[in-house]
Amino acid sequence: MSPKPKFDALRRRVVGTDLEDGEQARDLCDADREALDEYARRLALAPEDRGYYCQLKLLRRCVRMAEHVGPLVETGHSGAR
Repeated sequence: MSPKPKFDALRRRVVGTDLEDGEQARDLCDADREALDEYARRLALAPEDRGYYCQLKLLRRCVRMAEHVGPLVETGHSGAR
């Protein structure tokens, strides 16, 4: 599977809506969901700046930090500035 569909699937799981069969929403607080969705939207606006593999890697890392460290919005490390 190419990185673009993986990126889109991860974004759906982050937002928690429009999930396809077998997809589960990520366990994130609402503030992180909003911040990560905004970050993903910004990444996707200019795919020529960062390839899809890079976009996927960046979004995955932010999601994992939110899941394992705690709310990113409180720490100020969401990258959605």
